Amino acid sequence: NVVPTQPLASLTVEDPDTGLGGAVTIQVSAVDQQLPNGSWVSIVPSESPFQFVAETVSLELVEALDREAVAKYRVTLNATDHGVPSSLYSLFVAQVDVLDANDNRPVSTSPTRFQVSEAAMPGILIAQLTATDADQGVNGELRFAFTSWTLTQQVPFSLSPDGALQTQGTLDAEKQIEYE
Repeated sequence: NVVPTQPLASLTVEDPDTGLGGAVTIQVSAVDQQLPNGSWVSIVPSESPFQFVAETVSLELVEALDREAVAKYRVTLNATDHGVPSSLYSLFVAQVDVLDANDNRPVSTSPTRFQVSEAAMPGILIAQLTATDADQGVNGELRFAFTSWTLTQQVPFSLSPDGALQTQGTLDAEKQIEYE
C-alpha cells in the first residue's frame, strides 16, 4: 500500500533549447483505469487519484487505491516547452499496476448446517466447504481450520485445509445431538 502524497515515480525531463524554449511544464493530461471486467475507462485527470508535483518532478497519489475496484491505471503526462512562436510537447504514458493488499475477508459459499447419521463411520465426507476471497495471489489463498474454541471441545470431526469436513470418531446422538 502506498500512502497518499508518497511519490510513485520521479521523472527527468530535458530540453536542449535555451531560454523559454528550454523551460518545460509537465501535467497529467489523461488517466485511464482498467475495470474488473478488463475494459478501460477514461476519467477526468483532476478526479483521478494521481497528481504531478512540479517541485519534486514526481507523480504522486492523492488518495488510496483499491485493486479490487481498479487493478491498473494508465497515466498520460504531457511535457510542454515554452518555445516561441510555437511550443512543442511530448507525451509519456506510465502504467500503474495496483498490487494487492490482504484487505478482504473470505466469504463462505457453503451451507452452514449439516446432518450426518450417528451410524456414520470415521472418515465419511460430510461436506466439502468452499469460500471465495476477492484478494489476489497468496492473499486470496484459503485454508480451512477449526477455531481454537472448537478444538477444545473435542469434536468427532476433522477439517482438512482444502475444506473437507469428515467424521473422525464415533457419533452418539444420545450424548450430543448437535455440534457448533
